[in-house]
Amino acid sequence: MISNPRLPILLSLFSGLLATASFPPGEFYWAAWIALVPFLAALKGASPGRGFILGFVWGLAHFLSMLYWVVWVLGYYGGIGPILSLVPMLLLCLYLSLFPGFFGAVAAKINGTPFSALTISALWVSLEYARATLLTGFPWCLLGYSQATWLSIIQVADLTGVYGISFLIVLVNAALAGLMTGGKTKKTFSVVWEPALSALFVAGALFYGNMRLSQTDASVDDNTWISVALIQGNIDQSVKWEKSYQVITLDKYIRLTHSALKSGADLVVWPETSVPFFLQEDTELAKKVLSLAKEAKVAIVAGSPAYKKVDNKLAYLNRAYIIGPEEGLAAYYDKVHLVPFGEYVPLKKILSFVNRLVPAAGDFESGSSISPVSFGSMSAGIIICFEAIFPEISRKHAEKGADMLINITNDAWFGKTSAPFQHMIMARFRAVENKLPLLRAANTGISTIIADTGEIIASGGLFTEDVLTGRVHYSKYPKTFYTRFGDIFTWVLVCFSIIRVAISLCVGPQKLDNVVSSESQSERSFA
Repeated sequence: MISNPRLPILLSLFSGLLATASFPPGEFYWAAWIALVPFLAALKGASPGRGFILGFVWGLAHFLSMLYWVVWVLGYYGGIGPILSLVPMLLLCLYLSLFPGFFGAVAAKINGTPFSALTISALWVSLEYARATLLTGFPWCLLGYSQATWLSIIQVADLTGVYGISFLIVLVNAALAGLMTGGKTKKTFSVVWEPALSALFVAGALFYGNMRLSQTDASVDDNTWISVALIQGNIDQSVKWEKSYQVITLDKYIRLTHSALKSGADLVVWPETSVPFFLQEDTELAKKVLSLAKEAKVAIVAGSPAYKKVDNKLAYLNRAYIIGPEEGLAAYYDKVHLVPFGEYVPLKKILSFVNRLVPAAGDFESGSSISPVSFGSMSAGIIICFEAIFPEISRKHAEKGADMLINITNDAWFGKTSAPFQHMIMARFRAVENKLPLLRAANTGISTIIADTGEIIASGGLFTEDVLTGRVHYSKYPKTFYTRFGDIFTWVLVCFSIIRVAISLCVGPQKLDNVVSSESQSERSFA
C-alpha cells in the first residue's frame, strides 16, 4: 500500500497522460505497454471506492488530453465560442471517465488475486466494448489503436479485432505492475506465471503476425490489381457550402482528377461531400461530374448530400455515389451511423435546446442498410467519416463480399489537431481486420492508400492539396476469422470477466487466494 495519500492520484494522472502520449501524432506507441503500470500500482491496497476515484482521475487525464479537439470543432464550426464549447467536452469526458472509474473499483477488489492480470485485462476490454456500444457508442482511440504502426502485432486483429491488441497491452501492464508491487498470492504464481503468460501471449501474437505478413499469394497476376487515385481537394470548410464557391470547388476536383488520370487510374475517389450540391438533381454542375467519368472512362466515388421524400417531407442523407463511365449514377451508399449532435440530435423532442446551443447541429437521416456497392466486376464497402471507427460496419461490408473498403471523410472540422491522425489509424485497423485494402480520401487529409496488412502504400499531408496514386491487390482471400465471426473473442472475455469478478465478490479475494495457495502447496508436496 502507498503511504502518501496524494501519490496514487499523481500516479493515475501521469498514467492517463502517458496513455495519450502513445497515440499519434507522436511516435511513442511503445509507451502504451507501460502506461497503465503507475495506475495499476496505485490501486494496490485501495478500496473499491478509492479505486473508482483513481480510475476516474485516470480517465479525466486521458480523455481531456485526447479529446481537446472537441473545443475546436464546437467553438469554431459550431459557432458557440471556445468558452461555451468547454461544457460539452467536459460532459463527454466525465461520461467516458466512468468506464475507467468502474474498472478501478473492480480492479482494486481483485488486484493481486490468482489470475488477476488475466481478469484485469478481460475487464478492461469488456469496458472498452461497453464504451463502443452504449448510447450509440464512442470507441475513439481504444488502447489497441495505439499500435497501428507495429504491423507485426496488429495482424492478430484479423482474429480478435482491435480488442485483442488492447487485451495484450493491458496484460503486459498488469504483469509488470505485479512484478513491481508484489501480490497477495504466493510469489510462484504472481511473480512467475503472470509475466510468463503475458510474454507467451505477446510472442504468439508476434509469431502469427509475422507469418501473416510473410504470406504471399502465388496466384497473384495483373488481373488482381487495380490502379487507384485519391483526390484531396483541401477545401476550406468555412466557404465549402457557399453557392458562389460550388463552381470553384468542382473545377478543382475536375482539374486534380485529370492530373490523376495520367497515372492510368481505374478508380478515382473524392472525399465526403466533395460535391457540395445535390448530385441527384439534373443540373449543369451535376452533368459536369457525370461527363468527367464518361469522357475519362473511369469510375468515380464521390460524396454528396442527398434527399428523399418520407411522409411528404424531405429527409436529408450523407451519401457516396459510384459514378460509372456508362451507367452514370450507378449505385450509392447512405451513411448509417451518424455523428450525434453533429449530423442529428438524439432524442430530439427532449433535447430540442441543442439546436439553439449548437446552430450547426445537423438533421440527417440514417441510411437503411450496410451493403457493398458494385462497379464493373468489383464491389466496395463504403464507410463515411465517423463510421470508420466502428469495426462492425466494415465487417458487414466484408462479410457481404466487398473486394475493398473505401473511406471518404471530411476531417476539416478537426483543424490542425491530433484528431485527423487518430482518425486515420482507426481506419487502418479496418483493413487488417478484414484483410482488405482500404482507400481513404479526406478533404483536408490525411488521405491514405492502405494495403490489406495495414501497410501504408501512399499518404498525403494535412491541409494540403494532394493527388495520391497507387495499386492495390484485391483478389478474393478467404474471409478472415474476424469477418466471419465478429467480436466473439471479446464476448469470451466479457463472459470470463463477469464470472471471475462474480466469484471474487461471492467468495472473497482472501478465500480465493487461500484455495489457490492450498492447491499450490499440495502440488509441491506431491512433487
